[in-house]
Amino acid sequence: MKEENISGPGNLRQKAEKILNSKPKVSDGQLSVKEALKLIHELEVHQIELEMQNKDLAEAKTTAQESAEKYAALYDFAPVGYLTLSNDAEILEINLCASQMIGRDRSLVKKSTFGFFVSDGSKPVFNRFLEKLFAGKAKETCEVILTPAGKAPIYVHLCGIASRDGEQCLLTLVDFSRMKEFEHELQQSEERFRHVSSTISDISYSCKVNEKGEYAIDWIFGASEQITGYTTSEIMAMGCWGKLVEDEDAGSFQKNVNGLSAGSSANCELRLRHRDGRIVWIASSAECVAIQDDKGPFVIYGAMVDITKRKLAEEELNATIDELQRFHRLTVGREVTMIELKKEVNELLREAGKDERYRIVG
Repeated sequence: MKEENISGPGNLRQKAEKILNSKPKVSDGQLSVKEALKLIHELEVHQIELEMQNKDLAEAKTTAQESAEKYAALYDFAPVGYLTLSNDAEILEINLCASQMIGRDRSLVKKSTFGFFVSDGSKPVFNRFLEKLFAGKAKETCEVILTPAGKAPIYVHLCGIASRDGEQCLLTLVDFSRMKEFEHELQQSEERFRHVSSTISDISYSCKVNEKGEYAIDWIFGASEQITGYTTSEIMAMGCWGKLVEDEDAGSFQKNVNGLSAGSSANCELRLRHRDGRIVWIASSAECVAIQDDKGPFVIYGAMVDITKRKLAEEELNATIDELQRFHRLTVGREVTMIELKKEVNELLREAGKDERYRIVG
C-alpha cells in the first residue's frame, strides 16, 4: 500500500479529522456561555502557540539553510582539496580546489576512479593507503603525485579517514609542490656548495673552548678532507687540530692557536700529518673571541691555507742555492791553485834564463 503524503495542508486536515473522529465523542449538550468562552480562549492560545512554533520552525529552517550554504561555500572554496571516495576509490564528492588539482571539471570527475589521476609511480603507495584506511578505521596519510590534464605533475599530501560503515572515506589534499621545488633548489645549492668547497685549497673553522679548557670544533668549511685526508666528522671528533700537528710544531700551535686569549689573534706556519702519513704545510690564522667575558667560554675562529707546494718549492730553491754556493767555493779554490802553479812555472823559467809563459794580473 502506498504511504500517504501528509506534508500538505489539506492532507494534514484530513489526518487531524480522522484522529478526532476516532476519539470518544464529547456530550452533544449545549455548552454554557462560560464554557464556550473558555473553549474559545483555549483555542486562541493554542493557535498563538502554533503560530509561535511555526515561526520558530521557519527561523530554524532559515538558520539551517544559511549554515548549509556556509558549509557548502567553505567546502567548495576551501584552500585545500576535499574528496569523498567510495571503498572502490570512486569519487562521490569533490570540491573546487581538488578538481583544480586533478585538472578536471567537478561535474566530469564524479563517479570517476581517483586512482586514474594518480601517477603510475604513486599508485602502489595510494593503493596501500586505501587498504589501510578502510581496514584500520584510523586516520592515514601518504604522499602521491597527481597528473592533471595539460599541467605539470603536482605533489600532494593525502590525509583520510573512513566512515563508520566502511563504505566511504573522507580525504583532504594539500598541494606541497612548491615545497618540493624549494627542496630541489636546496639540494642543487648544497651540491654546488660541495663542488665549490672541494676546489678550494683553504679551510675555515670555528672551535669552541669551554671553561674547563676543552676544545670542540663545531663548524668546518672548505677542503679539510682534501688537505688532511680526514672527513669533517672525523676531525670534529678529534676536538681540535692539535692531534694532526707535528710534534715539532706543537709549541707554535699552542702559542698561536689554542693558547690565544680573548681578543688576540696570531699567524704561523704549521705541519700537519696527512692520513696517508705525508707532511702537509699550512699557513694558520686564528682569532680568539669571548662569548660572555674574558673568563670564557671562548670561540676560536680560524683559517688554514695549504702552502705545501710553496714550501717544497722553497726547499728546492734552497737546495739549488746550496749547490751553487758549493760549486762556487770549489771553482774559486781551483782558480787560486792554478794561479799559484802558474807563478811557480814562471819562477822556474826565469831561473832557467827563459821568458815567463803566463801573465798574471794582480
